[in-house]
Amino acid sequence: LTLCFSALVIPQIDLAAIGLAFTLDLATGLKLLAILLPLSVFAGSLQLFVAFFSRSFKEAQSTVNMVMMLPAVAPMALTFINDRPDILSWLPITGQYLLLESVFKGGGVSAAESGVTATGTLFISLLLCWAMSRRLRSQKAILSLG
Repeated sequence: LTLCFSALVIPQIDLAAIGLAFTLDLATGLKLLAILLPLSVFAGSLQLFVAFFSRSFKEAQSTVNMVMMLPAVAPMALTFINDRPDILSWLPITGQYLLLESVFKGGGVSAAESGVTATGTLFISLLLCWAMSRRLRSQKAILSLG
């Protein structure tokens, strides 16, 4: 939704006046969608996983709020690292951030890096969902007994 509204709003802004040369055309929008889609699946499954293993609603709410900061903290840390290790390009969250950075700078996106980060992110999401489904097989978990 945000990506769609950004595609409508960005052409209305005179970015050249502030020294930016960014256009959000269809190809760029599809690249951004392909990079962000696995990350949104991961964020949702991680939040559900953390909330599901909490003991109370209040604990789940505070823990999920902290977990929501995870995708923001890793990229913020990367902005302060001048000589980034190559492994960060292949990891979930940091890999997506570096791919997004490359798209915004007008560079190309490596198919190998985007494939590995998307696959790794989706794999971790599936593991989290699998762990929740295993836990839901127990009647104790459904009745919140333990």
